Amino acid sequence: MKQRVVIVAALLHDPEVILFDEPLNGLDVEATVRVKGLIAQAASRGKTVLYCSHLLDVVERICSRIIIVAEGEIRIDGKLQEILADSPGMTLETVFQNLTGAPAERGLRHGVAIGELS
Repeated sequence: MKQRVVIVAALLHDPEVILFDEPLNGLDVEATVRVKGLIAQAASRGKTVLYCSHLLDVVERICSRIIIVAEGEIRIDGKLQEILADSPGMTLETVFQNLTGAPAERGLRHGVAIGELS
């Protein structure tokens, strides 16, 4: 419930730039769908939306531009289609693991993906 309140409070004044850091953390399925809808609406209205997450399958589905940051350095910055075209057969998650040196058994805690919605 706290996460819902924080998201509503952040969007209430209709900001031009919105930075989400793990906005789906702790939300149930219904709330997750609603938040993704709100994020998409904001982007479609011309708002600048930065979406920071370790849930790379979500980043892959909703973001048009991806920046992968690891150890304080930008490892890649580009449109999702370009990133995946340069890495045939890979998902954003495997690209992330290759760029950050984070093996699957250690999880995705050594970097972050920041997506921009357009």
